[in-house]
Amino acid sequence: MSYYRWLMIASIATALSACQEVENSGGPPAMPPMEVSTVTVVPKTIPVTFEFVGVVNGYHTMEIRSRVEGVIVKIGFTEGQLVTEGDTLYVIDQRPFLAALDNAKAELEGEEAHAWSASRALERLKPIFEKNAASRKDFDEALALDQTAKARVASAKAKVKQAELNLDYTTITTPITGLSGESNYGTGALISPGGKFLTKITTIDPVYVYFHVSESDVLKERREMQKHLLELPPDRNFDVQITLADGTIFPALGKLDFTAPTFRPETGTMMMRALFPNPEGILRPGQFVRAKLLGAQRFNAIEIPQRAVLQGSKGMFVYLVKNGKAVEQYIEPGEWNGNNWIITSGLNKGDVVIVDGVTKITPGSAVIAEPINEDKNPPQTQSIDK
Repeated sequence: MSYYRWLMIASIATALSACQEVENSGGPPAMPPMEVSTVTVVPKTIPVTFEFVGVVNGYHTMEIRSRVEGVIVKIGFTEGQLVTEGDTLYVIDQRPFLAALDNAKAELEGEEAHAWSASRALERLKPIFEKNAASRKDFDEALALDQTAKARVASAKAKVKQAELNLDYTTITTPITGLSGESNYGTGALISPGGKFLTKITTIDPVYVYFHVSESDVLKERREMQKHLLELPPDRNFDVQITLADGTIFPALGKLDFTAPTFRPETGTMMMRALFPNPEGILRPGQFVRAKLLGAQRFNAIEIPQRAVLQGSKGMFVYLVKNGKAVEQYIEPGEWNGNNWIITSGLNKGDVVIVDGVTKITPGSAVIAEPINEDKNPPQTQSIDK
């Protein structure tokens, strides 16, 4: 028998022997249990944050208007730049107002002269009347002329004051410190008190941050408070932290200082407002931020690492370890708390949740649970399509 025939017979014998062993064992050898990292569910009290999209508004915005009619001869600010209280914004042609003031002063001098003459006439007539050497009618007429002259003097003084005010109004200054807006008029324009405002000044230190809370969130919050699962700061005195568009956290905390008493029917939301110091002008009106309310606490809360939560076709779920095997458990997650996810339903005290290794197992897989220290595990996200 040739060498090659003996080699073929030996190969066939080896294959038949292997098939016989598989048949006798009932199938392929079982896979060894997989080691997985786990956490045990322990309800506890945790800080709660509420996060919203907010927009920055100036603390106070003032429309600058003219109190007199005239022609602008000077603009004393650069549009969009910071102006300080008392800075000159516009100067109106003062010549007509100087002439009006001179005229008012001249009229006052004339009325004062008439008043002096009437007063002297009354002084001369009074002793004669007291000696019955002058009629009552003459005395009454002299007294009336004296009082009329004094009234005309008072009226002339008021005209002088008004002329002085009008002259002062030709120099328009900013009553607040803030950012100047676009000027609606240029040099040479004729303006009047009834016309469009000249510009706007917006205070940016401090600033407001406005955000809106949905009706469903408000109702959920009230239910949890009634069940003593959630506790808010006294008098809702929340600290507020904001994150800028580039991901940086604004260095100062704000304070929630106003909550609207009603919902807006067109949006179904309730407006809230926080006040922030802004000495360096980092925050500008119209800027979008992420506002986070700090200071609330949730009692008997269940939280697990975010990376333990998977997404399937039926919803979100985790793997539990039961009797040494991985078992699916569908859950309802709530808000995030740092790198953890608060679970509102689906988990109970003592449940062992698989955190690391979930992408390598299937329902019913044999596992060996190894508790982990969450502080040593970086956050990550995972998803499984089922």
